[in-house]
Amino acid sequence: MASHNNATDYTSNLPASTAPAINNYIGPNIEAWDFVPKYSDGLLVVVDKAGNPQKNYPVGAEYSKCNESHPVAMKWKKTWALMAEELNDNQRAKGIPHKLRKFPTSYALYAKTRQGREGQKDYYLYGYPILARNGKPKSFRSAKDFERHFLWLLDDEDAQSANAPGEVKDEVKDEGEDEVMGGGE
Repeated sequence: MASHNNATDYTSNLPASTAPAINNYIGPNIEAWDFVPKYSDGLLVVVDKAGNPQKNYPVGAEYSKCNESHPVAMKWKKTWALMAEELNDNQRAKGIPHKLRKFPTSYALYAKTRQGREGQKDYYLYGYPILARNGKPKSFRSAKDFERHFLWLLDDEDAQSANAPGEVKDEVKDEGEDEVMGGGE
């Protein structure tokens, strides 16, 4: 497994059709270093303990999927892009603002309406490939909660959840855990 303390050029494993566009865009007037994570361990469907497929995202009237242009999604992507900018060792990208094009594959942001509090929502990132102990999908409650896992996705050569640092696994919350604290805006 690659060291997670060393910086990485995040574009080195982009599809061939994407990398040239980014490399050709690097010039004196560049506005942003547009990138996507190298890897993703995200899954839309997971297998439960009984061997049955299960949706790996919340289901219910109180949940709604946010598109990637939603203000909270944009804020979270900006948080991770700033972090990646600090760690990118590609000399052509030094001093250029980074822009995260999209969430890692099969990860999505969901808003959950708070019961009894009309208009108030909490936001959760779903896609983590391992179910919670209660058999429900796990989620990240904030951009900060996902930071270490995001860094690991940027750098892990195998993109296997088994390689994720233990503290990352511990940060993923069971759905419903500490509901009031959940990433509200």
